[in-house]
Amino acid sequence: MTENFSEIIEQARADDSYLANTCFEQERATGLDLGGFDCKSVTFSACQFVGCDFGKTSFTEVRFESCRFVKCSFRDAYFKSCEMKSCQADGCDFAQSLFRDCVLRSSSFCYASFAEAKIENTRWENCRMKEAAVTSVKLKKTVFHEVDFSGADFFRTPLKGVDLSSCEIAAIGVSDTYSELRGVKIVPHQAVDLISLLGVKFS
Repeated sequence: MTENFSEIIEQARADDSYLANTCFEQERATGLDLGGFDCKSVTFSACQFVGCDFGKTSFTEVRFESCRFVKCSFRDAYFKSCEMKSCQADGCDFAQSLFRDCVLRSSSFCYASFAEAKIENTRWENCRMKEAAVTSVKLKKTVFHEVDFSGADFFRTPLKGVDLSSCEIAAIGVSDTYSELRGVKIVPHQAVDLISLLGVKFS
């Protein structure tokens, strides 16, 4: 990012304050440490972050649009009333993070880790989560619409009551007991994808 932005971060840390009511456009950052920081009512537009640490950062009413995150960590981060649109966060670490009252649209999280995350009252729409780790996740009042979960791992993530009928679920991973799938909502043609988990082959 620009030197000015870095100065803003450092000054906020020095004052024990947070980023609020501002907008950053087309900024670039590599190796930036925002761990444990607070952001409220901030917009990031067409920004790029490479190898940045957002661990334990709190995002409240923050909007990310057309941003790119490369090898970034959001471990144990907090997202409240946030929107992420047309963003790319493939391979990023969202483990143990919390999403509450958020909307994520037309964004990519392939190979990303959401292990032990909590996702509440959040809508995921037209997103790519191919081979993502969605393990031991707690889902509450969460909507997935046209999400590509191909090859995603749902080990120890209960899907009871979750509607995946509009999603791609080919080759998803679950435990040997298939307990994660109890009560999941699908349409008939998706049953073929789930039956394949049992090793059944159609002639």
